[in-house]
Amino acid sequence: MKKGLVFGLLLAVALPAGAASVDGDATAAAARQAHPASKTPPISDRQLKIFAAARADLNRIRMEYRAKLKAAETTAERQRIVREGSAAVRKALKKHGMTPEQFREMAFTIRDNPELREKLEAMEPDNL
Repeated sequence: MKKGLVFGLLLAVALPAGAASVDGDATAAAARQAHPASKTPPISDRQLKIFAAARADLNRIRMEYRAKLKAAETTAERQRIVREGSAAVRKALKKHGMTPEQFREMAFTIRDNPELREKLEAMEPDNL
């Protein structure tokens, strides 16, 4: 598999709303287009806080595995790293009581709602 495609698939869940990945822009953009946010229920402040915490964990995982992928020398090593990264993403989301699908749906809803985006930005660690 091509490194960019595999990495894009890993990051389709990990990408914060509105952010672009280094290697997976096309995959992430296609995923965002395929899931309109208009069908999701409203997001409470509590849910937004959970999303913010999960997003912070996923950003950490994304950075960690981006570096590992860049250092990988073989296709087999890259595939192993992608599997590990995918498992790390699922584990982080589970820790926050979310599935990848729930995270994506919330990300789409937040992306399309300026008020929710502002609230989320206010919750970012750099803003606290």
